[in-house]
Amino acid sequence: MKQLILAGALAALAAPAAIPQEPMIVVAEGERFTTTSVATRKVTIPTAGRYRVWSRYQAPPYFDYAHRVEITQGGRTVFSHVYGRIDAPRFWSFSGAYNLPPIPQCWWPWGADHDAAEDPREPATPAAGEAEIRLVTVAGQKPAGDRMVDCIILTTRLEDAYKGWQPYGVASPFAHEALDATRLYVRFFNSSGGPAQLTPKKPVGHFQPSYGGHTWKIPGRAVEPGTCSEWTNIGPSLRLVHDENLRCGANYSPHGLALYYGPIGQWVDMFKHDGMGLFWTEDYVFSVQEIPQIVSWMFAVTRCAVKYRGQPIHFYALRHAGHAVDLLTEDDIAEGALEHYDVVHFAGEWIDPRLAPRLREWVQRDGILYACAGCGPKNAFGEPDAGMAALLGLKDSPIEKNMALFKTLLELPLAPPIDEITLGDVKIEAVSLKQSLVPDGAKVVGTWSDGTPAVTVREDGRGRAFAVGTPAFSTDLEWADFILLPQRP
Repeated sequence: MKQLILAGALAALAAPAAIPQEPMIVVAEGERFTTTSVATRKVTIPTAGRYRVWSRYQAPPYFDYAHRVEITQGGRTVFSHVYGRIDAPRFWSFSGAYNLPPIPQCWWPWGADHDAAEDPREPATPAAGEAEIRLVTVAGQKPAGDRMVDCIILTTRLEDAYKGWQPYGVASPFAHEALDATRLYVRFFNSSGGPAQLTPKKPVGHFQPSYGGHTWKIPGRAVEPGTCSEWTNIGPSLRLVHDENLRCGANYSPHGLALYYGPIGQWVDMFKHDGMGLFWTEDYVFSVQEIPQIVSWMFAVTRCAVKYRGQPIHFYALRHAGHAVDLLTEDDIAEGALEHYDVVHFAGEWIDPRLAPRLREWVQRDGILYACAGCGPKNAFGEPDAGMAALLGLKDSPIEKNMALFKTLLELPLAPPIDEITLGDVKIEAVSLKQSLVPDGAKVVGTWSDGTPAVTVREDGRGRAFAVGTPAFSTDLEWADFILLPQRP
């Protein structure tokens, strides 16, 4: 099998003359493209034949990433195909894990797959000799995303497969092929008094799913004192990984539902009862990128989990940035934790019936309760429970939904409003969930477009209890201006 690997931004590393050359394999760096970009590379096709032409690119769900790959020889186009359409079948990072053929989209409630590899299935048939490969951006269908192409692969392997797909050995499609083609040569002068070899080390870290570290010796035989070693290619062994040997202990990493806290027994009680020793969350940020507010929300789970026994936290960036949103479990409230707080935010349809009396006592002392996104009309078994309704001053709060489990940078920007809330002179679009509140002692302070109550407040003792018939924070996130990474010039 012969294969050729090409990428968008073109780069080369000059090698010493003594290094053996393999002209059928070319590797370059990936790049981000605008709608007027064209990248070209002249290559040598080793033999005439049928070649699958794969584009490996980043493709978070719901968006179009249109780009065209062309192969020309002798002034004639011998291959042309538009990749990145939203409905195009592709390999994904989890294709091997689940034995999946190429499919158009791949995501879960906790996050999305984005490493994609696509091929039109009809092979190219270039002749042997010089060819030019062109990577061209074309207008995308709406909603269109930025094109981030990692590499282009030409291979005579005609079946739908890549190294590590089956048997499952690596998550990211064609990652091993690209690594095998990487060229970085090193040599050294042995100034010691005896024979010597270098011992490169790969630390433990993320290269999914190959997390383990390893060491090896170069060159293959010891170098005599006072001499130079031969040139050795270490490129195929290079990995860009996190150094995760900062602390030792049991690792436990949350991949809960986006914008949801996740199961208390799994993420909190495991540490409360000393079942795990180190809360490790950096891979959540690495694998499922979220805006800082939501990462801070996930950090609240971390702090809640370790507060009982003081276990270490592997989430140092947020700790030093000063994000401090406390999460209280239902057990915490039942055990008297409310006395340390002035304001409590509650979101959800289900609540432990033990809590309403505790919350009411706390509100009467001067607490501020903000309930939304369901306002707790049911107990843990999905049965009606009037405790929260009485606290909020409501008789009923029927729920209407048009979406669930939305992620901040994927579903939420595309979400249609379910209705609009009017608060005085301010109008706020609501997404995903709508409750038409029926007051029973509460004062109406906001209404839906049809005039029914959307926001209420009930005075109780020295405190107040607010009810909001939607996840109001989602509107702020939907229309916020996100600055994620510096843009390239």
